Amino acid sequence: MLDEQKKQELKQRLLDEKSRLERQIARENQEIVDMSSDQANENTYSNHMADDGGFLADIDRTTTIRENFQVTLKQVNAALERFDNGTYGISEVSGKPIPAERLEVLPWATRLVGE
Repeated sequence: MLDEQKKQELKQRLLDEKSRLERQIARENQEIVDMSSDQANENTYSNHMADDGGFLADIDRTTTIRENFQVTLKQVNAALERFDNGTYGISEVSGKPIPAERLEVLPWATRLVGE
């Protein structure tokens, strides 16, 4: 079971991670806008299909990175909600306490290893 000090440390880590992820998502969103703007400012008709393919690959990569950040942010927000409702550190599968060691590695963990 987690003592109150450890819970507060983990909660602060979650809050820090939430802020970091929100900043990263904003950066990725801005990068997509910038790339789209740059592409629009170039010739409307490209002489090389590879130019368009490179642009689309960059957009796809940036979108994928943003989506990964969004998934993690959703997990962090859910962990913060569990703090609010008193279920943080309890497995959603078995109802058993999640070991502090696991939560230190992955503060938004929702289950025990192997569940």
